[in-house]
Amino acid sequence: APPPPPGTSIPIESVSLPERLAISQVSFSPSKITSLTQRTSVRIRVTTTRGVPVRGALVFLRSTPVVTTTPPEQATGNDGTTTFNVVPEADLRLFFRPGYNLQFFVRTRKPGESALAGVSSRRLVQVALAP
Repeated sequence: APPPPPGTSIPIESVSLPERLAISQVSFSPSKITSLTQRTSVRIRVTTTRGVPVRGALVFLRSTPVVTTTPPEQATGNDGTTTFNVVPEADLRLFFRPGYNLQFFVRTRKPGESALAGVSSRRLVQVALAP
């Protein structure tokens, strides 16, 4: 099927194999973690492998190692994005050095499907630590 018009999204229910989900964009705000108490927003965009935004896709986010809060899995909105607000935990101080990055594991999946199979997708992303 042709992609929808620009600016629109498709429901997760219409995504099926061989099509897959893609974590097409991840942005951090602010773009660096500069203190051990700084809250950071992580905006994630989910599309199909054809680049079409997907609404209702479930997204999971976790820092690796786990040194920030772990928000619950949440669904993408009408624009194919969702935003997580993460807060450092005390253990971040062990890694908080200039030139280091904090990695995050991101997963997206279709509700009711396995987190490891189907149209799911995974990606590692990072944000700079700048004390």
